[in-house]
Amino acid sequence: MQAKVVKEGPWGANAGNAFDTGRVDRFTKVKIYHGDVIYGLELTFVVGGKPQPPMLIGTKKRASQE
Repeated sequence: MQAKVVKEGPWGANAGNAFDTGRVDRFTKVKIYHGDVIYGLELTFVVGGKPQPPMLIGTKKRASQE
């Protein structure tokens, strides 16, 4: 039995754009660009068994953490 998908949010300020990765098999890397706040996310994932190029949401500003 699969769990139900729960959609939550949005959070944060009124700036930026909504995003959707679509259905993915798995995430292989999440990189967070941050300072006093989170400026961006870089997501790497697999779809249909094939690795996809990284998806940047936001900006590559300040420090990063994987």
